[in-house]
Amino acid sequence: MSTPPATAAASSGRLRSLTQRWRLKADDHVQDLAWSPDGRRLACAAISGRVSIAGDDGLDAAWDAHGFGVTALAWSPDGTVLATAGQDGCARLWRAAANGGGTPALLVELAGGAAWVEHLAWAPDGRALATTAGKILRLWQVDGVQCGEWRTFPSTLAGVAWRPGGRQLSVIAYGGAYLVEPRQTAVVKHLPCAASLLCQAWSRSGAFLAVGLQEGAVHSWHVDTGRDWDMNGFQQKVRELSWDPSGLMLACGGSPVITVWNYSGDGPGGREPLTLLGHPQPVTVLAHHPRTGVLASAGQEGSLVWWNGAKPKAAVQLPAAASALAWRPGSEDLAVGCADGAVLLLGR
Repeated sequence: MSTPPATAAASSGRLRSLTQRWRLKADDHVQDLAWSPDGRRLACAAISGRVSIAGDDGLDAAWDAHGFGVTALAWSPDGTVLATAGQDGCARLWRAAANGGGTPALLVELAGGAAWVEHLAWAPDGRALATTAGKILRLWQVDGVQCGEWRTFPSTLAGVAWRPGGRQLSVIAYGGAYLVEPRQTAVVKHLPCAASLLCQAWSRSGAFLAVGLQEGAVHSWHVDTGRDWDMNGFQQKVRELSWDPSGLMLACGGSPVITVWNYSGDGPGGREPLTLLGHPQPVTVLAHHPRTGVLASAGQEGSLVWWNGAKPKAAVQLPAAASALAWRPGSEDLAVGCADGAVLLLGR
């Protein structure tokens, strides 16, 4: 399936503007953003290795979390621990201050097994943290005890994610997606794709897994049946994927045009996607609001657009290209991290 021309367009000149709630400056290019589950604290990872935590009252803490760049961060589901991963070969767990202010205390350092720890993901119940470094997937308890390791992958792992429900987790590498279970020492399922996988996204129900490819395509599976689909014709490698709350609509980047594929019924095969044109340059990030389904998209030239289905609702010009988006829990506000280090909280 290839992508057709755009059919819905956005022009910031005739759209409602977004309101800036607050703004801060990170140390460098924003690599990742993560809200605490209560929506009170936003953690920001800079490519320099510095992590900042901010709230509505301003900056709470900023510290050098890793000797080199920070690659990823994530709050535990209960909001008490912040996990960070870095280019120094380690992941670290930090205990958040009880009152929400001050620099978190270092709890434990986790050796990833290779020069960079690139990805991490908490189990939905918060009892385990998955890390990837090179070709190695490791599973850790909150106290730092390693409780699982897998090394049988063909190439460097490009992502890790827990399947909704928390019984399995997926990693992606050249050749496909691999499902593992915490109590099993071998891969329990291989979803083949003869390509270089760059990113992955689970639908909310856990029925579908989609991956973006370096070859300018998207591949997806119905995981339990093994049925799969190819979507190609993207202008460049696809690093941007987002499922809507229903788990039936998949938004994809890889171009200035956003393509939205419908997985209801027999899936996207033979269907033309909805196409949204709101950016003159390629999309850099996409994120659906987990409750309302509003889609936020940002372009390389710094435009940010909010979409409600096929209709653009609001837009704003950012100071630089967006590199990370994070919807605030329990709110319709959106945190945006930019390539120049700006971090903004935007609302309507």
